[in-house]
Amino acid sequence: MENSLQPHGFLDHVLKRTGGWYIVIAMVFAQVVASTTLLLGFISEQLNANYNPEIIALLRKIELIVIPIVVILLIGIVFLLSRDIRVRLSNWKQNPALFSHEDNDDAWKASYNIVWKYVVTAVIISFSLIVIPKSLLLSTSGLATQDQVIYGLIAGLVSNFAFVPFSALILDRTLTPVRKVLIPKKISKQLTGLTNLKILYKTLAVVFFSLIITVLLVAPIGYHQTTKVIFGEVDLQKVLRDLQIQSIVVSGLAIVFASGLAYLFAKSISDSLAALMDSFIRVESGDLSTRAPVTSSDEVSRLAIYFNRMVARLQELQSDLEKKVVERTSQLRAINEVGQVATSTLD
Repeated sequence: MENSLQPHGFLDHVLKRTGGWYIVIAMVFAQVVASTTLLLGFISEQLNANYNPEIIALLRKIELIVIPIVVILLIGIVFLLSRDIRVRLSNWKQNPALFSHEDNDDAWKASYNIVWKYVVTAVIISFSLIVIPKSLLLSTSGLATQDQVIYGLIAGLVSNFAFVPFSALILDRTLTPVRKVLIPKKISKQLTGLTNLKILYKTLAVVFFSLIITVLLVAPIGYHQTTKVIFGEVDLQKVLRDLQIQSIVVSGLAIVFASGLAYLFAKSISDSLAALMDSFIRVESGDLSTRAPVTSSDEVSRLAIYFNRMVARLQELQSDLEKKVVERTSQLRAINEVGQVATSTLD
């Protein structure tokens, strides 16, 4: 099986230049891009909480300290979890021609397991250092009302449920060229290295996060505006106008987030299927040296592995047939020569 990385994409070129440091770069890139989803929690908090300046100043000071710590912890944990991957990629970068695919089993498994390990770690760290401490601070400081504490908790949940799946999908996407390099030669090793993250589970996760973000964004607005009317803080016309505007804004943001999440998920599947279909076409045209790329962690990769095994067996069968044809041709040629000699002798 052909395992060398063909430089046909930007990520492939980055991997060729950075080697083992590519994992860290991919992690930083995923967090930077996914950090845009934190605006959902910030907007939700601004629309509903109505903190006084003292609370805002306190929260900003804490965020300036805690958020960098969370980022550094996530990068550090991924750095530790990817040790086998980084070692193998560094060896591949230094001597690509001499790179051995025989001892890539641990690194191959790690390239798939690192995504769900990152998800679990990110959820635990974000809840432990941001969501829960923030809620406790608001509830014990005496500066925030009970509703403000709830709004702060909801905003934290929105940020967490938006950032983690988005960054995980991006990280999984950027690991595609890594898996091309580390794929073992043995089919059995390839199958055991895959995770059980099926397309069904991924689809349910995308739907769940999209729905929960939408609910957490929209529900507090109606409650907040209703309390304003009940306690007579503003007139009814202004409440209705604010409710309309805010509902449209957060609904639009929820749609954008759900569309982005769905796009990343669908893109990962469509690209894998497109590569597999291209391999089908090449094999159909007679190129039995073609192998489908195994880059995803779902049924598409399993299908690609079984397809590669089938093509490899067809290639072996064709090679055996060609050898037999050559042998038969040699035998017929020898028989023909003997016949010619016998005929000339008789003449």
